[in-house]
Amino acid sequence: MSAPGGPYRAATTLSLHGAYGISDVFDARFTANGSLLHLSPDGGGQNSLFLSTLGVAYKLDVIEWVPYCGVRAGYYVFGAAPAGDFARHGGAVGGMCGVDYSFSRSVAAGVEVATDFLLPSGQLYGALLHVEYRWGF
Repeated sequence: MSAPGGPYRAATTLSLHGAYGISDVFDARFTANGSLLHLSPDGGGQNSLFLSTLGVAYKLDVIEWVPYCGVRAGYYVFGAAPAGDFARHGGAVGGMCGVDYSFSRSVAAGVEVATDFLLPSGQLYGALLHVEYRWGF
């Protein structure tokens, strides 16, 4: 789920998410999101938003439950859909917090909330339900 600031309603987001265990307390996390946004309240004015981020998360590994918080940076493109005329693009910085449940050393499912500042102006809030395959440590 993505919720940008301004006149747009929250929208369903399709994401690709992965984590690489740097150590037992740090993960590198990659997320690529895409969503179609509608102007509120009538649902007209469809626009697309793509955001890709890479970040570092500090995790508190408590056996199966693993809470974490971290920072990330990335790039976004925003514009009219389906024509693909991208009106805005640029860098993004943000943060995320979540909790994963580890089924094994490599497989986990979890929930994450995030906020990203779309530079030079704009903000995006997100909630992500994910399943991940964790490589590394």
